[in-house]
Amino acid sequence: MKTLVIIPTLLLDCSFSAPLAWMFAKHADRVKGVYGFELTRDMVLEHEQFIVELNWFVELHEFGLIVDFIRRNNRSAKILFGGMYAGIRHREIFQRYDVDHFILGDNELPIGLFVESVAPREIPNCVGRDFANPISYAFTEDQYGDLDFDLSRFPSYFK
Repeated sequence: MKTLVIIPTLLLDCSFSAPLAWMFAKHADRVKGVYGFELTRDMVLEHEQFIVELNWFVELHEFGLIVDFIRRNNRSAKILFGGMYAGIRHREIFQRYDVDHFILGDNELPIGLFVESVAPREIPNCVGRDFANPISYAFTEDQYGDLDFDLSRFPSYFK
């Protein structure tokens, strides 16, 4: 199953977090990234899984528009959200937006499992509307050597 990563934009080429580049490097065949303003109905219909980034409070309005657009066009879509702001407000975001999952704590392994279509209730650190898995995964220093920093699957605002 292919996953579409949607990045709300602050109209800067740095509008996404660097971790996105390495979290998906081992799943290049399953992941594509687009800015929110590039999202089309066809893209939403072509995917069943979405990851919507929410790093900054100023992206919250666009985040809501993106989630609503996905839901209007693909009711069965699974939406995982994440980012720094989401990390401190995930409970409020679940209440306010029609999203499905969030990952508490370190997310390199959990996001990989999500992209591989592992059931969210089996993913460490994963939280849903009606469940919360234990925070049992932590990224360790010795795993840095396994990171592959590749930006080729993500949009470049200034292309």
